[in-house]
Amino acid sequence: MKGRAAMAAVQGRMASSRGGLKGRIIRALRAAGDKGVTVKDLAGKLGKSYGNISVWFHTTGKRVKEIKKVAPGKFGWGD
Repeated sequence: MKGRAAMAAVQGRMASSRGGLKGRIIRALRAAGDKGVTVKDLAGKLGKSYGNISVWFHTTGKRVKEIKKVAPGKFGWGD
């Protein structure tokens, strides 16, 4: 095995499908509601790095109009 398949086998888990992170982040933000959730807490909950989640909010997340910045490093879901 070479490449991604080998890495997944070594890590002992399957690679997640494309777009899976968006759904998981949106579900977590909806659960948090208006008060929001910090990037650090979200990263810990989803098992991703702080940098990965932070970059997601500044790229993909900015195209989701319901996501609101509550405070520095903290985002919430607003309808």
